[in-house]
Amino acid sequence: MKAQGEFDVVEEDCEFSCGAHCLDRCPRRCRDRRVSETEIKIGATFPFSGSASPLSTTGKGLIAYVNSVNDRGGINGRKINLVTYDDAYSPPKSVEQTRKLVESDEVAFLFNPLGTPGNGATIKYVNAKKVPHLVVSGVTKFSNFAEFPMTTTGLPSDNTEGGIYAKYINQTLPYAKIAILYQNDDLGKDFVAAFKEALKDDFERKVVVSPYEVTEPTIESRVVSLKSSGAQAFLVAGTPKFTAQAIKKANEIGWLRDAVRNKLPRALCAHRSADAIVALGERSARCQRQQPGTPNRLHRFQRSAGCAGVFAMEGVWAIQARGVDFRA
Repeated sequence: MKAQGEFDVVEEDCEFSCGAHCLDRCPRRCRDRRVSETEIKIGATFPFSGSASPLSTTGKGLIAYVNSVNDRGGINGRKINLVTYDDAYSPPKSVEQTRKLVESDEVAFLFNPLGTPGNGATIKYVNAKKVPHLVVSGVTKFSNFAEFPMTTTGLPSDNTEGGIYAKYINQTLPYAKIAILYQNDDLGKDFVAAFKEALKDDFERKVVVSPYEVTEPTIESRVVSLKSSGAQAFLVAGTPKFTAQAIKKANEIGWLRDAVRNKLPRALCAHRSADAIVALGERSARCQRQQPGTPNRLHRFQRSAGCAGVFAMEGVWAIQARGVDFRA
């Protein structure tokens, strides 16, 4: 057991990013875990392989940042021991690897485990174990502090972000039918719910939706089907592999004038699959914006890997650049 005064120092040290928000909820649990005079042991899972492996840049960015902090002496003399495992964006694998982090590695807290399906599969277990849990997700249920007091998020709410998209489309294309291709889990459903909330009684008339499973090899047929609905606006709420397929197929079939894409891999931000695009990436440490010219000119955001932060702001700037006041 650590000395009684140990946690007072640990609480200060663990202001590393947002971890302190979780740590101050459980002094006894953290005092018993791997925080010593020389080390803070933390853990995370990332999709280093599998269908969402482009998002592994987040894990690689975090590893690089932790190494940088350690090279500069750590936090108040303590080095950060970051233990990461590959969960392949698979909920059963996330459960297995998270149990390993908690029970075998005995990490002090979970910092930035990435992936809505995996975090959804482990949130009850982690809270039952009273392990601080800062996740990379904007899903609404991860902000339910009454039910999951050990969990908090490092991203803006998907519901808030979806509401901004809905208002943007509704103001710029007020009579357009909207197509939504979404990942059939909490992530995608939050975006659909945001459109329902924003459009209210007009949702059924204006919106056509198509869910996909992350186990599907391709979603190209879904894109073709959505085009046949006559939609003039298109939102993809999903991960990079399927977003790339959707962009490619929409371009091949000559669809469409305006698109909003959520969670793009960085390399695709310059892809001209539409005349006017608000392109959002998943992770960002820096942003490059192409200044708007003609009304239909492409607005591009290029993002690189980094730690959790406010990722939706670039999208807000792009929407404002097109003269839409989403705050009204």
